[in-house]
Amino acid sequence: MKNTFAFLLVLLSCATTVAQKRPKYEDELPKILKLPSAGIPASLKIYQRENPEYVSIDFQLGLVYFDRYQQSDILTEYAYKAGNARNALGYFQKAKVNISERDVSKNEDHYFNFGRYDSKGKLVVQYDTIRSFLDTHIPELELFIEHAPVIQSEFTQGFSHYDLAHKLFTGLIGNYRTYNELLLMYDEKMESVFSQIQKEYASSLQHFAAYRQAIKTYPIPYDQQLKISSLDVYRLDGLSAEINFLVPEIEIWDYSKWVDDTRAQLQSQVNSLKTDLSAEQIRINQALASVQQGNGPEPYAPLEISKELLFLLRKYDHSSAIEMLFQYQEAKHEILYNDFLLAQLAQGENMDTDRKLYLNGQMLHRLREADTLLLQAAFRNSTLNYQKYAEFFDTHYAGKSGVLNYVSGERTSNNSVFDKYVADIRKSMVDVLSRQPEVVSGKYRNFTIPLQVSPAGDSLPSGLITTARLENFDGSAFVGGVYKNEKSGQLSSYVAGVLANGKIAWFKEYRLSNQDGQATDTRLAAMQRVPGGCAFILNGSTAGNPQLNRLMIVDQSGEEKLARDIELTQYPRVLAYNERTNSFFIVFKGNTPRKHINDASSLTFARYNILGELAWQQSTDCTGDVVDVTVVSDGYLVSGNFSQLRDLNGQVVRTPSARQSQLYLTKIDEGGRIVSINTFPLSGSYSINNVFKASTDCIGFLGKTGQYDEERIVSAQESDVFLILNSHSQVIYKTGN
Repeated sequence: MKNTFAFLLVLLSCATTVAQKRPKYEDELPKILKLPSAGIPASLKIYQRENPEYVSIDFQLGLVYFDRYQQSDILTEYAYKAGNARNALGYFQKAKVNISERDVSKNEDHYFNFGRYDSKGKLVVQYDTIRSFLDTHIPELELFIEHAPVIQSEFTQGFSHYDLAHKLFTGLIGNYRTYNELLLMYDEKMESVFSQIQKEYASSLQHFAAYRQAIKTYPIPYDQQLKISSLDVYRLDGLSAEINFLVPEIEIWDYSKWVDDTRAQLQSQVNSLKTDLSAEQIRINQALASVQQGNGPEPYAPLEISKELLFLLRKYDHSSAIEMLFQYQEAKHEILYNDFLLAQLAQGENMDTDRKLYLNGQMLHRLREADTLLLQAAFRNSTLNYQKYAEFFDTHYAGKSGVLNYVSGERTSNNSVFDKYVADIRKSMVDVLSRQPEVVSGKYRNFTIPLQVSPAGDSLPSGLITTARLENFDGSAFVGGVYKNEKSGQLSSYVAGVLANGKIAWFKEYRLSNQDGQATDTRLAAMQRVPGGCAFILNGSTAGNPQLNRLMIVDQSGEEKLARDIELTQYPRVLAYNERTNSFFIVFKGNTPRKHINDASSLTFARYNILGELAWQQSTDCTGDVVDVTVVSDGYLVSGNFSQLRDLNGQVVRTPSARQSQLYLTKIDEGGRIVSINTFPLSGSYSINNVFKASTDCIGFLGKTGQYDEERIVSAQESDVFLILNSHSQVIYKTGN
């Protein structure tokens, strides 16, 4: 494939200068037709442009597309097959009009693949053979183009509706461990899912029947039948890992009957609700007292409020303060245990910082959730609510006023715990972000490679500067950076593998050239760890003008696995790898490595697959810089500092002056849609310099107050601004709150 592509590039680039020297079409045609299918049309079209009187080329082009059409599948490769069918039909129709018996007789070599050699070795081509071929296959293609769209549409919709019914079903039962639990937790939301399941299932059967009818009119190499099975075993039946509609006998589950059967069994049995509420509160108090004393169960089992009791409570009262109190106490049990666990971890000598940060972040999340539950309990603590459960509140909370006293005391206590964990998270993040390798440099041949990261300014000293370092789990690392070639005065980039002991395992030097073959200043713009190696982007520029970006992947030994040029020439600021989708997310901004708060260039996001192929790109207006990208479960959070940007409503947001800056956070989903653009004003100007993700509920942003200064690199230790956000850009904590 690569050889063919290279051949075509040479052929196309030289078309103008060598037109007079090109081999004759009739001599070259047999060679062209032996090329891989992807390269034939381009070669034929070159001759067609130079020799429009060669009407046989339309016929040969039609044959190429007709062969592709025949070799592709109507269901699994419909778009490809249909596109080739349309191309083949168009060329065949032109050929039928333009090819004459005289043309065939005069240019037999142009149709050699439809001829034979006589006893004397002379090529003989019959016009009738070609005309018969066209008369046979043009109607065939017309029939395909007429009938195939309906077949493919009905088949696809039949599969899609069943697949949606299947996903709704599996999503539904995945939330409930037992069938009885599902019955007890039935609500309007579940009923809506039931209705949607039946609707999608019925639509699937309807479209599949239409598909069956369509292939009777226009037969295809498929003739599937449905085998419908009932769902008898909960969490076993209906959970097929793979749905295959291409086999002769398609096995599907009767989700509609399951919905009807489930509705028929929906029922609830209620004992004395007030007695059960009191007994449950006693059980909760005992569990809380036990975990507070450090006598919780080992291994830890979370406190779970009886779902059956909550179901009955909600049936009779959808706005009960008791429900909020129970849910808060369920969360408090986990908070108390995690507080106890983290206190134990803090006493250990080899505590895992990442785990500690994760647990601390979860604590903040739980404390915020718990505070919300307490506020809801206070809001629901009405006179009417007290009158419904007067005995319960008098026994366990000293009446209606006792509920407010309980809420106030719990909130004060939780806020104190919250502040403690914020301080601990900030300290841990600063420690991680400030971590430096014990070995400061390594030797490789004549190179001294710094193992600590330093900024690369506009004027570089002699020697190598390491601008990126990626640590692996085994203590090894990848480092990369830039240095100035003393002879040429231009920049080159490098990437090296570092063993756990600090020794250099391998070293690779990179130098890019532009399309004119001119060497460029080559910078390591961004670097990211990927499974089995690392990925990085090289940026080539000449006299400050961007020329190209190249995405590269090397394995643990430095062997090149991918080298692909990226069409965008903006400077790549951040390269992120999404393990879940096995893809890259790259943020581009500006044309030079320099970051500045008044850079008014567009902010461009692009997603590439692991082969470096562009999936989508998106841009937005932003005057500012880019600091980092955080990969979250539903997309990407791009963070940076701005002085002016445009929000999703089209409104321009500005800081008080051009030299002042604030944090912005732009969220992009997996499809390339900008979901949100948020800013976070504090008192005065500040800039964010470091980002650390402990979890999706705890993403820390550290920065410095004062006017933006692009010349100064602010370390994590120097930061006096701290924000904690979750993956939805909601503020968990910010300096001064």
